[in-house]
Formats: sequence, C-alpha cells, structure tokens
Amino acid sequence: MLKSKTITSKVFPLLEGLPKKVIEDIKVKENDKAFLFEPSKSIMDTESKYYCLACGRHGTKNDSEPVCPHCGNHQSRPFRTDEYSMHEALIYRYVHTVGDGYLFIREFACTPKEDAENGITLEPRETTRICIKDGEMITFLGERRYVGGVTESYWRKRDSVFNWGNNEVHLISTVETEHDPVLSKVSQFLTKPMSKLFDELKLTVAGNQSKDVNVLPNVSFSSVDYPSEPVEANWKAHSIDTPVDHTDGFVYRHSWCTNCGKYHMKMVAVDRYHSSYESLCLKCGNSSYNRALPYVLVDAKSLDDGQIVLRVTCGEKILDFGAPTVLAQDPVVEEKYKTIFTNYILIAPNGDISFFNGDKQSIEKLQVQLYQQRRFKEYYYTEEAKRIISKSAAIARTGFNSYFEKNASASPKYFEYLKQLPCLELFSKFGFNTLVDDILGKEIADLPAYFRKEFKGSRFSKLTKPQIKSMQNSVVTLKVLIAYMQVLNKDSGALYGELYDIASHAHERHVLDILRVGIPGMTVSKIAEYIWNVDDFQCCPPSESMQLWSDYLRMLRDSECDLTDHKLVFTNSLKREHDKMSRKITQIQDEKLSKDFADRAIDNEWLEYRGTRLSAIIPRELSEIYEEGRKLHHCVGSYAKRIVDGETVIAFLRENDKADRPYCTVEIRNHRIIQARGFSNREGKYIPGVSEFLRVWAKEKNLIVDVA
Repeated sequence: MLKSKTITSKVFPLLEGLPKKVIEDIKVKENDKAFLFEPSKSIMDTESKYYCLACGRHGTKNDSEPVCPHCGNHQSRPFRTDEYSMHEALIYRYVHTVGDGYLFIREFACTPKEDAENGITLEPRETTRICIKDGEMITFLGERRYVGGVTESYWRKRDSVFNWGNNEVHLISTVETEHDPVLSKVSQFLTKPMSKLFDELKLTVAGNQSKDVNVLPNVSFSSVDYPSEPVEANWKAHSIDTPVDHTDGFVYRHSWCTNCGKYHMKMVAVDRYHSSYESLCLKCGNSSYNRALPYVLVDAKSLDDGQIVLRVTCGEKILDFGAPTVLAQDPVVEEKYKTIFTNYILIAPNGDISFFNGDKQSIEKLQVQLYQQRRFKEYYYTEEAKRIISKSAAIARTGFNSYFEKNASASPKYFEYLKQLPCLELFSKFGFNTLVDDILGKEIADLPAYFRKEFKGSRFSKLTKPQIKSMQNSVVTLKVLIAYMQVLNKDSGALYGELYDIASHAHERHVLDILRVGIPGMTVSKIAEYIWNVDDFQCCPPSESMQLWSDYLRMLRDSECDLTDHKLVFTNSLKREHDKMSRKITQIQDEKLSKDFADRAIDNEWLEYRGTRLSAIIPRELSEIYEEGRKLHHCVGSYAKRIVDGETVIAFLRENDKADRPYCTVEIRNHRIIQARGFSNREGKYIPGVSEFLRVWAKEKNLIVDVA
C-alpha cells in the first residue's frame, strides 16, 4: 500500500527539478532578440536600464531612445516582470520514474522574468506531483507557509488538483508511454489540463487488472435503465453577434440556452464585454460548463447458485441542442444520457467480493471511487436492485443491506472498503450509519490501524454489552469514536454515550486532557456528572467549563497539589478557583522562563497577520501574557511554560485601531486553532469579527480552525 509519509520522506529527496537542458531550451525559445528597455522613472534619475537579447550587452544609458548602443537593435519592448508571470507561465509536465519503480507525473509552472543584469531568467515552480505504483496513486500539491518569518514550500496530500490557467502544456517524458500500463491508457490526456488528466488517471489506476484471476459469471443485464428521479444535467449555451446598422462598436448579441430553453437578444457595446461570451446565456445569466456531477446507477441480478451481481453504471445527463439554432426562435432541447464507465460487483454466498470493469476483467478497485470524492453523491438503485439487496443472504453477510435500509443512496464504495475494513460489516449491522458514512469519506490509509483488523482481534471486540448498547442509543461518529478508543485506555468502563454528550456541548479533546492529568479514580462518568452540576448550579455551560476545568486540573498537578482531595478537584466555584490557581502559577514563574519565552516568540512570528479589521500578534515578553490574562479575566498566564516548551502557541487578536487593548486570545496547537477566548472566557464565536478573521487567517497561514 502506498503511504504518503514514505513517499515524502524517502522518495521526494530523490527527485530533481526540470532537466537543465529543458530550462536552457525554454530560455532560447523565449529569446525574441528584443532590446529590453526601462526608461528613467523620474526627472532626477536620467539613466535608463537596458538589456539587449540580440548581442547580450546590458547597462544604462542617458538618452531615452530604445535602441541598443552596441549593435543598433531597435526591436524594443519593456522588461517582463512579476505582473506578467500568471499570464505568461509556461506549463511543463515532466513524466519519469524514480527509485523502486515509482512513476511520477509532475507539473511545473515556469515564469520567465527579465532584468537588466541577467536578461531572461526562469523560475520553475513545481505545483503538482502524482505518484503511481502497483495500481495505487497519491497526489500532492505544492503549498507555501510562513515559518519564522520565512516563506517555505511544502507538499500536502490532496484528493483534487487545480489547472494553472488555460496555457498550453508541454510534455517531457523519459518513459516509453506505450509500454507503461497506466500511461498507455491516458496518453491522449498527457497534454490536457491537469484536472482532465487527473480524472482519467483515477479511472485508469482504479481499473487496473487485478493480480487475482476472478471470473464474472455469464449474466445478462438489460440496457441501462436511466434514473426515474430528477437528475441534475449538464447544459449548453450558445451566443453569436450580428452587426447593428449605422453604428460603430455595437452589435446585437443573440443567445440560446438548453438550461432555460430560451432565446434572447440585446444590443451590447463590444469593448465592454469579455471575449468569452460564446457560452453565455443572456436570459438566465449563466455560462455553460460542466456544472452537474455524474450520477451512479446500480442494478442487480440474482444467480441460481446464490451469487449476486451488481452492475454499477456511472453516467451523466446532458441537455443538448436537438436542431440548429434559428434567430428569434427558442432552441429545440434534447435530453441525452452518456455512460462514462461500467463496473460489476460479484458477491458470493459466503460474502466474498470481487470487482470487474466494463470489459468484465477483474480489477482491484471500483472506478466509482473517483466520483465519491466530489462535493455531492448521487446514487440511484433500480427497483430490482432494491428488492435483491433486501432479500439476498449473500448481501446480508456483508452488512450492506442494513446500511442500505437507512440510506437509500448508499455508496457501492462500501463493498470496496469492506474488503480491507472487516469491522464495517458489524458497524452496519449495529446501525452506525453515520459512522459508516464518515469512514467512506476517508482514505483507508488515514484510519487507525485497528479499523483494518478482523473484528475478533481488534479493539472493538473488547467492548462490553453495556458499551455497545450505549453506542446504539447514541450517534456514533468517526471523530468521537476515535477519541472514545483513546478514552478507554484511561477509563476502561467508559460509556460512549456520556462522551458523545460532552463532545456535543464542548470538545472530546477536553475529556482526554482531564483523564491524562492522572487524578485517581477519574472517569468519564464523573466528568459528565460534575460538568452538568457546574452547568446547573454555577451557571457555567459545558462549552466553557470543560476548558476551564481542564486548565484548572493541569495547574493543580503542576503545583503539586493533592489530587486526591475531592473538594479541591471538584470545586464548588470553578471560575473563582481557576482564577486563583492561575495567579498562583503566575507568581512562581522565574527569570529563565522569561528569557526562553522571548526566544520562542521569535520562532512564532510567522503567525502574525493583519486583516481588514483585526490583527494577530505574537507576544514578545512573558509579562504580556500575564497582562492579557489579567485584563481579560482568563488563565492564559498559566500557559507560559507550555509556550516555552513548544507545546502550544498563544496569539493576541487586536482591533487595528485599538492595538493596545486586549480583544481576544487564541491558542494554536499543531497548526490547529483550538481556542479563541475573550473577556471572562467568552467564546470567540460570540465576539464580533473573530470567526471570520480566524477563517481568513487560517487560510493565509495554512492552519486548521478546530475551535472547541
């Protein structure tokens, strides 16, 4: 199985940039032998800069004539700078192998720049890396972040790609395409936009022939019965211009649209509109492009020996022009269906599963997986498929019938995941549909290892009947379940339902933090009981009290207090005791901590950011942390040791016109914004402008907003 960490740590160091010869060839192609000229910019500065691409001379001159003083070259133009880079980026796609059979498809955006010292320079920026090996594929996108005040590039695993404009793609390949099983099938797409190539690669990789030789029984399906339910369709728009008599610069623009089914005409000024009007509807105002997602239609056949065959057809609905368009007449709209691919799923009476492509060849993965990762999921089952799924003993062994019973648009991807996640069957039979949906939305490699074990040998098999019943009586989500399995390491008798109730009002992370403090006899049940009492009798909701209590207990431990003192741990005045302990922790800080704090602040400066209304700043001195906590009446002062140790980062949010007045305090841990608190621990979402600022800030600094 391909693992992204292995690739980034062991294979990426073996990669080199574009071959030097390619870069030199690009420079030659970009050399138009022009005289590059930059006139003087002010009256005081009379020197003009130049570089002649014909003779290679450069320097400055006092006259404003754009002519080379050495060779007389008069074919002049301005220098190309950063403002041209986006439009003039040259796209090069580099295909090669590296290491132990890793096939890479890499895309470079080369931006030619020019200056008076070096003439033409080239800065290839690698934007995409697609790694393929043994029928698996992982995609990485190049991103940038600020660390220690310096911009650095890094690679992040992604399930989608982006096109770099509409520029022509130049292919460089050191692999014989016709001899490679993947490249030979996508050869016609190697110079297409990256999104098209990516989609075809996903289909091809998913459809590679399996190593296991399975045979699909001879089963006859009728022609594809397209969904009877309304399906979103791709549609087309078409526009043309006709002249307006006795005018200059005006035309009649006519449009026909299969979306609204209307013809429309109006007079427009040509120079006020973009040139891409050809696919614009003047009536409904939309432009024509592939807006509808493909649908997946599932049919089924039951064989005499108890085997079940599911036919999975991926297609798209198209609203097309049924006849040539005529001026002043509404278009004839024709509804069409197009099949993109067909897969078959064979389910044996014992529950074994096999996959086949449209040619009935054995494959390892369903091609439908490509479309699972899109924004919406549209799955349709024929009436015959619904009947067979509900009655088949073979399908019942997989648990899919239980999942399908409560989710009529269940994804066939379930069968693919079941082959590697045996626990999926019991999750479905237990009725954990939300959990199954969450799992199908993840990559298998991103799930904890115990999900991939047989149920009898996994951690799930150790759950007691009361614990399973508690899960059945609650909503089981992947996020809370993973936290629950960690909680069981500290409290083996914990019930899922109690953790979920707390997580619904606060964050499951707080429960883990409290259990890790090491208070003798602490359980999830006791946490829940105390938190609800605080809510009832101290008027402090769980969204606030869980964080307060977690911090308070940690401060008790760090101060070496008696953690067996029931009255101290389960205090009757959480806010007051929390603030008292915070002040005590502040008093025991030493000078060394203050120096280390200043050193750590330098490392965290990259997080600073100025928005339109708010700014994020990093405190430079320990006293600033204490002052922030004093003015806002929260315990940020107790975080000093954790900041110095690099466990967490504290940033201050300030209003731009009131930079010296505390507004909101933010905690960042492992590139996640996990807290935002204002006066008296008020949650950030209730403070004007904070939520929007966190969203923009996180995007700018590559952070994740995970505020409790």
